[in-house]
Amino acid sequence: MISQKLGLHILGGTALHLGRPRLVKLVDVSPQYVREVRALVGPECLIIMRWVENGLLDSAASAWFNRHIGQMQAMADPMTAFESANEIADSDAARYSVWELARMRLMHTHGLRSVLGNWSVGVPNEKVWPIYKPMLDEMWPTDFVGMHCYWVNYADISNPWHTARWTLPEVKPYLDGKQLVVTECGRDVVEMGKDAQGNVIYKGKAGWKLTCTAAEYMADLRAYSRLLDAYPNVVGATVYQVGAIDDQWKPFDVTAIWPQVVSEYAEGGTVPEPEEKIHLVSPIRTNAVVTQEFGANPVYYIPLGYPGHNGRDYRAPEGTVIRAAHAGTVYVGRPTSPYSTSYGVFCWVKGEFQQKTFWTLYGHCSRILAENLEVVPAGAIIALSGYTGRCEPPGPAGSHLHLGLETLDANPGYRDGFDKAFYWHDPAVYMLPQGG
Repeated sequence: MISQKLGLHILGGTALHLGRPRLVKLVDVSPQYVREVRALVGPECLIIMRWVENGLLDSAASAWFNRHIGQMQAMADPMTAFESANEIADSDAARYSVWELARMRLMHTHGLRSVLGNWSVGVPNEKVWPIYKPMLDEMWPTDFVGMHCYWVNYADISNPWHTARWTLPEVKPYLDGKQLVVTECGRDVVEMGKDAQGNVIYKGKAGWKLTCTAAEYMADLRAYSRLLDAYPNVVGATVYQVGAIDDQWKPFDVTAIWPQVVSEYAEGGTVPEPEEKIHLVSPIRTNAVVTQEFGANPVYYIPLGYPGHNGRDYRAPEGTVIRAAHAGTVYVGRPTSPYSTSYGVFCWVKGEFQQKTFWTLYGHCSRILAENLEVVPAGAIIALSGYTGRCEPPGPAGSHLHLGLETLDANPGYRDGFDKAFYWHDPAVYMLPQGG
């Protein structure tokens, strides 16, 4: 099922059936089209409207207001709100705060609702939020704070920096009591931190079609809609996008899958969620920090026979509890196994999915707690972390867990050197959001 909090971001217009979402966003459309959408989505859906314009901050807020007041009055009803600027950089925070405060005051004189912010992922920086406090303090209860939420893959949906910034301690005090809207969401390139030299690391690709199948993206949308449902102050989110003609936005296009989204809205009756892929849960429950992703550090791993790291590493002080990432049968690794050179004390958990076998490997342990051939559920305690086997750089310093995933599906460059029927795959692709 998909929550009705998940609606569409529409550029220019669409003939798609929209269902009855809580929120839709329309960009560069006529008052007539807004009225048509209102007839389709019903009176309780919030419609957000925006015009694409460059250089807004170079002229007075009154210029924007005077340019659009006629259109806004023709479009406005109790459940319509209007954006202005989009994805303001932190370097323009002071200028935008003053400009948006002036616009909001003009909107209030005419009883019109505003959406403020519409910041991109990771913006504002935690040090910039105080600049926006005067603007946020003057909001009416009928106004909204907007932000964009994008993720790299399914596992990244559990990263609040990318998908739920309103929950972060640095941000929460500024947004308490505010109504929030996610005015863009989906898969995209997202900043993932900095390397040792201070260079920004980006992951992902611009558009879901470049990184996953339609079935996998549907799983993303189900998971993200469940996250939205957990926060009553979040009105909803709009999935980017349909309607765009520009080729650069085509990898984001959800036209083909949107009928299925609508069919899974709660009002449409019970639609069973198909098992589309292997599901893994985090093997580390507390303070799970990933220290080396799949495919990382190719310079180190190419001489070892792989184009990059063939698993996912978690920081885990020695003795940390390790849990099974899925249900299956435990196979305790033998010290004479060829895998023991790399993974030291280790075990496998064998699973079955759609009548195919897959395996997860838990390496560098200090002790295996599960019995050989023991059948365990997902989340069962199976081992304790350690620092055995090959643990030198570029992996994490000290004790850690290496989680590997092998399936029968080909993955060029990552064929298992000892069991050539299997290939290593990125566990993050199959990882449920934390707690999911």
